[in-house]
Amino acid sequence: MRIHDNAPTNWHDEIASWFPTWYQNVLEMDALWRTWGILLDRLQADIQRVLDNFFLTRCDEETIEFWEEFMNIKLAVQHSLEYRRRYIMTHFSGFGKCSATQIKNIIRQYTGSGASVSFEKCDLDGNHELIIIMENGEVEDMYLQDLQSILEKIIPAHIPVTIRVNKEESTATGYPMTAMTSMDGSMHVTAENYG
Repeated sequence: MRIHDNAPTNWHDEIASWFPTWYQNVLEMDALWRTWGILLDRLQADIQRVLDNFFLTRCDEETIEFWEEFMNIKLAVQHSLEYRRRYIMTHFSGFGKCSATQIKNIIRQYTGSGASVSFEKCDLDGNHELIIIMENGEVEDMYLQDLQSILEKIIPAHIPVTIRVNKEESTATGYPMTAMTSMDGSMHVTAENYG
């Protein structure tokens, strides 16, 4: 909800209604009302912009650039404003203790849909790996490399990770990246028709 939803849509007419009717035909008064109306329209828009900038889901590009610089976020590809907002929100999902719930929350922030997280045996030596199966969700421009960089900050380096993405056949060609392995070989990301 906007804070000024109850504000007049036309400040000129609103201001003119405050004065006696005999001023309606005075050109000088009409010029003053138009000027005041323009100033109030701009003031209302500026107040709304300042309030919107307090929320990552509604902030403008200048505020997003501030957060990217402050958090030292450098994305490899130029992304839309909505994507950049989502990416910054995932950083606020929390770092520190790694849990399945935390990983699910990060993925939900990033994709808008859920994920399943399991810790399964991966070889005969008894080693385990973290398996994340996630949905494509409502995101059209999901870059797995960006999600991987977020997860690498919370998942301990000695735990191998496999990320599988459930996706529709129709979006299979729209994926910017289909497979990736981290530098140390501990995280494998695949975008495939899984399940």
